[in-house]
Amino acid sequence: MKRILAFLLAAILCLFLFACSADTEKPQENEKEEENNNEKEDEKVIEDKKHALNEVVNSLKLLGRNTVTSNGIICDHSASGIEFCAYIEGEVRLSVSVSMRTTPAGAYEANTYYTVYVDGVRQEKRFNVASGEATLTIANFEEGGVHTIRILKQTESQNSLSILKSLKFKGYFEEAPAEKELLIEFIGDSITSGYGNLCVNGAANPGNALNQDATQTYAYMTAEKLGADHSLVSYSGIGVAKGWPDFLMEEFFPADSYCRSTTDAYEKSFTPDIVVINLGTNDNTKGAVATTFITKAKALIKLIRDTYGEDVKIIWVSNMMGSSMQTFSAKAITALGGEANGLYTCTLPQEQKGGGGHPSIAGHTAAADMLVKFIQEKVLSE
Repeated sequence: MKRILAFLLAAILCLFLFACSADTEKPQENEKEEENNNEKEDEKVIEDKKHALNEVVNSLKLLGRNTVTSNGIICDHSASGIEFCAYIEGEVRLSVSVSMRTTPAGAYEANTYYTVYVDGVRQEKRFNVASGEATLTIANFEEGGVHTIRILKQTESQNSLSILKSLKFKGYFEEAPAEKELLIEFIGDSITSGYGNLCVNGAANPGNALNQDATQTYAYMTAEKLGADHSLVSYSGIGVAKGWPDFLMEEFFPADSYCRSTTDAYEKSFTPDIVVINLGTNDNTKGAVATTFITKAKALIKLIRDTYGEDVKIIWVSNMMGSSMQTFSAKAITALGGEANGLYTCTLPQEQKGGGGHPSIAGHTAAADMLVKFIQEKVLSE
């Protein structure tokens, strides 16, 4: 009898231990299942896919003044473009649409060049598209990996209008590149546009797309040297009070893309910390009256601050092509409170070895070096 009772007690104890063991194993099994599910969610799908840029804008960093539309991203302004980070295997293809600028005198033949950076390294090739749509192979990677690619328009809006439509590659987007701590907008004329910086003085057609590159100007170089984001709003021949076109910067600046539409207003998508104005050369050439120039200069500064706020610092630079009304822009700055009011003037080195007597790349580099030093010592130190 005792043996039977002992056997029954042992059996009951075994059943109890087995039940406890089963209960403790279930949570572990559930935890493993949850881990497996999380791993599946974290896995990125590697597929060869065409991405319409307006649909993946959250994966892109927009550079300069851009407009997102159902057709793509409008990048008309000099040095405007996009930057993205992605895991990529093989080729990267960019589809673009380039169109002509229509003027009262007729239509210009569109011609656009693009600069491409891969992992911070500027590629030697200039990617060219004439009027119409085209697909460019902008990079090719033998092995899969994560890369950062930047695409910028070299050509000013006067010469062509551009829409970045899609990207096609095998892989997936990573998080968009972060915004820099400093953003500088440059407002100017042919100097800021890079007119003639790819040819020598005396060369034919210095102002066409072939001979200009906004990504090799004092403006873009200054932003790069300061580790800043950039925006260029420029048009060759434009002035403050007088210029070669039949409109002034007071009309060009508020427009989203003046060469695409004179009536569509710019919807502010960023606020620069510093605005650099490089205007006056064409006013001087066209014989602008000093008092009119000063009045218009003060109005332009007010327009900029009405757009971006009273705290934005403004630097009026001059002298890259010699006399550029700097005496009168300085008077406008002084009349509005000068440095005490966040307004500055800076005289840059003169150099005119590029096409049409404009600065060469060497001249732009020297000007950028001086402007960087000025910004560091006078503006950012305050």
